Amino acid sequence: MEFLKDYDCTILYHPGKANVVADALSRKSMGSLAHISIDKRFLIREMQGLRDMAVYFKVSETNALLVYFRVRPILIDRIREDQSKDEFVIKALEDLQGRKGKMFTKGTDGLLRYEARLYMPDSDGLRREILDEVHMAVYVVHLRATKMYQDLREVYWWERLKKDVIEFVSKYLVCQQVKAEH
Repeated sequence: MEFLKDYDCTILYHPGKANVVADALSRKSMGSLAHISIDKRFLIREMQGLRDMAVYFKVSETNALLVYFRVRPILIDRIREDQSKDEFVIKALEDLQGRKGKMFTKGTDGLLRYEARLYMPDSDGLRREILDEVHMAVYVVHLRATKMYQDLREVYWWERLKKDVIEFVSKYLVCQQVKAEH
């Protein structure tokens, strides 16, 4: 400031909003890693790690930060793999091409569905895993086989689904204890 006093000059201030032709050099670059402080670099690494886990960040037109993720469950991949080997599925898909299939459809994900419910082949104990998962899910409350069957049949279908659920619940000790108490 001392140097400016030595000159006969007038300094005019133009607010950023009024100065439409702002000098690019007077603006701080936001894209350079050199401008990110050390404590923020950890955050950047964390965000990159999240991106590797299919969590994405997007700035909307209103400058709001949107965070979304894409989930591709391993279960769907296993069902797809098992359906590709299942003779019942292969026949049902052939019937669909010949327009013989009435209740079966092929979903946009390429999986066979029965009345919009996902067909579960019985290979590698996949049905048993589904039964275990639904039975142990925190958000599902069922005190009997009927409720568990109703929950399952909304999403999945296979022959003998109801019998498999009844058999599964009858062998599960906790269910039998709850049933005996009521």
